[in-house]
Amino acid sequence: MSRLSFRLLYTPISDPESKGYFDLLIKVYPEGKMSQHFASLKPGDVVEVKGPIEKFRYTPNMKKSIGMIAGGSGITPMLQVIEAILKNSDDKTQ
Repeated sequence: MSRLSFRLLYTPISDPESKGYFDLLIKVYPEGKMSQHFASLKPGDVVEVKGPIEKFRYTPNMKKSIGMIAGGSGITPMLQVIEAILKNSDDKTQ
């Protein structure tokens, strides 16, 4: 088994409360070594991961409304916040 070593940061898009798995959103670039590696994985292949590195913690109702601007991989942390707001019926954040 060959072993590749990369260190890149990806933000899971799955519910943080999910147990035993997480989902990543990865755009495959023709010249991207890591994205090509992920695209070539088959069921049963093993990938070692490390984390999380938390830089922002969302608190329900912390603001009346939130504006978001993102491009590229910056969308994934925002998807987590949006999902948290929609999932919590007590959160009135717009």
